[in-house]
Amino acid sequence: VPVGEDQRQHLEMTRNLAQRFNTRFGHTFTVPEATILKASAKIYDLQNPSAKMSKTGESPKGSIQLLEDPKIAAKRIKSAVTDTGSEVRFDADAKPGVSNLLT
Repeated sequence: VPVGEDQRQHLEMTRNLAQRFNTRFGHTFTVPEATILKASAKIYDLQNPSAKMSKTGESPKGSIQLLEDPKIAAKRIKSAVTDTGSEVRFDADAKPGVSNLLT
């Protein structure tokens, strides 16, 4: 299961529950293994590309909800912070806004 480092404890609890259930009632659940992807472990805020995207962020325009209307999600992506340059390239240090949209 791909998870961020901050979600590892939730996956560990799920693993423990699955193992205990399987021991008691027979093999029912596949015991999940964590896959922590360093390059894409965080999704950054659309309005503040140096902060992790969060439903409790500074601005609701900075995040996209899973069940959000696709038109609203598209509008938020189109209004995401980038920079004043015209060059589109990945450079997390010099162009964090553009790089955020490319990952």
